[in-house]
Amino acid sequence: MLTQYKTISSRLNYMHELIEKKATGIRPAFSRKLGISESSLALYLTYFRNNGMKIKYDYVNSSYYFDDDNEVIYGCGFQRK
Repeated sequence: MLTQYKTISSRLNYMHELIEKKATGIRPAFSRKLGISESSLALYLTYFRNNGMKIKYDYVNSSYYFDDDNEVIYGCGFQRK
């Protein structure tokens, strides 16, 4: 069970990093980068949003981005700067 937690934590951190860099690409590409299905990606995005992250999609650059400053705390918690 601990191994799975580390995997989820590292996946959330990587997801945050890609969104912060505006390097997600379209949804299918983003889910492939994370090694998850598109439906799982939708759940992760919902998780971020439910924890106060303002995530939007830029149709011109084909990437998700944060609408304000967000910071990852301890790998899974979130805090506004």
